[in-house]
Amino acid sequence: MYLILFLMFFGLVIGYTVIPHLSNDRVIKLVGHVQAAATVALLFAVGLWLGGNGEFWQNLAVIGFSGVLFAVCTIGGSIGVVYAMIRVYNRLQKGGEAE
Repeated sequence: MYLILFLMFFGLVIGYTVIPHLSNDRVIKLVGHVQAAATVALLFAVGLWLGGNGEFWQNLAVIGFSGVLFAVCTIGGSIGVVYAMIRVYNRLQKGGEAE
């Protein structure tokens, strides 16, 4: 747990101090590719863990509907919050009042 928090904080410090000074298209693209690769690796690792977990396959029918419902609500809520934040940000940038 502490390692994860340390790595996140370390990335935050590096991103805040180093990246703005190197801020060009190559660095932005490189960071984007690293993020995409890390996301794919994480999804692959989770797939390996779930595929090798026999208990997961046995309980899939039981947790299927509630798992899908939870995932849909989580995704919908995340999209809704991001959409609302973008609208408020855009209005504030234009000098208008936030709703």
